[in-house]
Amino acid sequence: MRLASDSWLRSPRYYLQSAVLAAGYAAAGWVCMQLPLFNGEISLLWIPSGIGLAAIYIMGMRFWPALLVGSIVTAGAVSPGILALAAGNTLSSLAGAWWLRRTPFRQDFARLEDVKWFLAFGVVLSPTIAAFVGPFALWTEGLWSFDRLPGAMLRWWMGDALGALAFAPPLLALAAATRRRLPLVQKLEGLLLCLALITIGLLVFDDIGPLRYSKYPLAFLPFPLLIWATLRFGLAGAMGAVLLVAGFATDGVIRDVGLFSQYG
Repeated sequence: MRLASDSWLRSPRYYLQSAVLAAGYAAAGWVCMQLPLFNGEISLLWIPSGIGLAAIYIMGMRFWPALLVGSIVTAGAVSPGILALAAGNTLSSLAGAWWLRRTPFRQDFARLEDVKWFLAFGVVLSPTIAAFVGPFALWTEGLWSFDRLPGAMLRWWMGDALGALAFAPPLLALAAATRRRLPLVQKLEGLLLCLALITIGLLVFDDIGPLRYSKYPLAFLPFPLLIWATLRFGLAGAMGAVLLVAGFATDGVIRDVGLFSQYG
């Protein structure tokens, strides 16, 4: 049954989804602040920008409070400047999704035209809102001098743009793929592929199993599985597999274990 125009406000499902989205947004922000790309002020990879853009496009504009709350939780404080920063991040996701909804963009990225629209509005334009509001808001908090604003805005935009480019497409494509009905055999194959990716991810990017002492180029081990995902499950499978492997690699970098620990 279709909900009335405002009955979603009384739906427990809406608040549960909002809580999950806010928690995921904040967790992604915490991950970014553990990476070497974070200099204590600005991260050159901001995953929440990709999550926020994809979530608003898929779930709808009414989930903006979840992004606002997630952004405030990520900041770890409440002040006028932090509230303005969180509003800028939220507006970036809202604007990107709104613009994409008004173009011929299709979230399965099946056409080159879809890539063009996504790059223009999701990657280039929408992060400019947060890149302007965020640094300016933190300047009002006295965190840096006015002459640092142009450089801060550029780095802020780069981090948000890279986060949108790297994480929004897999989420959008996977959401589109879940609407398609797959044969039982292909579902089982997908489950087997996921288990194989998790196993290889743990062996290569964590300190478990015999491979942790190996001097061989372990970084190439996931490639056959990525090819498998691409050939059997198309673009959505490829993006999902890459995202899963990237998650294991990021976790290894944060904890300084596995393949990348040898590089200090």
